[in-house]
Amino acid sequence: MRTAIIFIAAGLLLPFAACDRGGNDEVKILPVHADVAVPPPSLSSDVFLQKSAMDVTTTDDVVVVDVMLRSTGSQAYSALALDVIFDPGLLQISRIDWASTPLGDCTSSGTCVPLCENNVSPSSADPANTIGDLVIGVALISGCPGATASTATRLMTLWFIATTVGNSDITLKDNGLGDCGILSAGLPVVPGIPCDPASATVTAAR
Repeated sequence: MRTAIIFIAAGLLLPFAACDRGGNDEVKILPVHADVAVPPPSLSSDVFLQKSAMDVTTTDDVVVVDVMLRSTGSQAYSALALDVIFDPGLLQISRIDWASTPLGDCTSSGTCVPLCENNVSPSSADPANTIGDLVIGVALISGCPGATASTATRLMTLWFIATTVGNSDITLKDNGLGDCGILSAGLPVVPGIPCDPASATVTAAR
């Protein structure tokens, strides 16, 4: 009987022993929060990045950037072929807002809806979130009206999610000829419009 009482007393003390540890064994993982900084564009005619007005908080893990186009002259174009480079170990593309590109709404239907492609889907041959190269193509159907570059115009908006702490640049990549994928009839516009060399820099911390 005395042995049973000892076991019962020990059982009652176990919860107090756990409380006495003060939760030292508890692992707390703070959420990632991220922000993006983008220098002003350095060229007068270029494709450049800017922090989007839709990026309204630095307390979450999302950063939002606009892809912008401007030209010192009136420059007609009918297609976009963009490469956006980032570190897939730190960032992942979560969304592309291309419902209101200057060439049309990629999400609608009709006779002059542009042809729109990207490699965000994991089923793509080279998924953007694996290789760190987001490839975006928007092209008008023959006979549909094009667009004209002059003052700064938003081409599309990109959402990135920071998956861990660190820094990653987001950079526009040209085609090796100094052109940033602003096309007319399938060829770079003349004079070619370059990618701005300034990168957006994402900083993620806990």
